[in-house]
Amino acid sequence: MKELGNAPPNPKLNVKKQEYEIPAYGHPAPLRRPMARTVHRPEYKRLLERLRDGRLEAKLTQAAVASAMNRPATWLSDVETGIRRLDPVELMDLCELLGLDLAGLVAEWASEVRPKPSRKKLKPTGSSSPRRRA
Repeated sequence: MKELGNAPPNPKLNVKKQEYEIPAYGHPAPLRRPMARTVHRPEYKRLLERLRDGRLEAKLTQAAVASAMNRPATWLSDVETGIRRLDPVELMDLCELLGLDLAGLVAEWASEVRPKPSRKKLKPTGSSSPRRRA
């Protein structure tokens, strides 16, 4: 069970006083807010909608696709509803099975969900060569 406690300030983190999580097995770590999982983001849901539309255009059932991919009948339903996450290899196999061009699908999807770059570009810091440890 996790305990909450106060740990001494860590000058490397530039933290004066903060709540810390003290696991039963290790060193205290600062409590952090978890990032939103990508399966809950609207961009991922739009990709799943595109895959579902491709399956419906191919006139294939979820059970038929899952069977062709040697998966349980509920697998594709879980993928399409966002319960289960697709990895890149599964996405490639699914696109091949549905007759979709993976590169085209991703390019169209990316331009739809992010028409303009919205993230700031990172600037390099210091030298570009890796540091060597002594």
